[in-house]
Amino acid sequence: MPHSRATLLATWEKLQAGLEAHKDHDELHLVDAYRERLNAELAALQATQSRRTDLQAESLQATQDLTTAFARTRDLVTVLRAWLILTYGARSSKLLEFGLKPLPKRRTLRKEEATPWKPAETV
Repeated sequence: MPHSRATLLATWEKLQAGLEAHKDHDELHLVDAYRERLNAELAALQATQSRRTDLQAESLQATQDLTTAFARTRDLVTVLRAWLILTYGARSSKLLEFGLKPLPKRRTLRKEEATPWKPAETV
């Protein structure tokens, strides 16, 4: 049956407390070395778990900071792009130097294409 880490840690801490409470009993003197190793391992485990919790909180804060920085940068880039388009024009090839794609050049319509309506040909 799988156990969560929290359940295992609580069980091991209960064992540790029982061993500490009965460490002066003659029948448990043979496990003193193991009890001391358990104390050391549990201390290391708790320190590592605490460090992991701190790192998770730090990671969450870093993610929030990153999101904020991206939003500020995106706003700044939007303003700068708009300024460049207004300065050089939306169709200027100069925009390519800034990584912006200019609008395509306008097509010049021939005179016959420019008429809004062509009468139907009669046969």
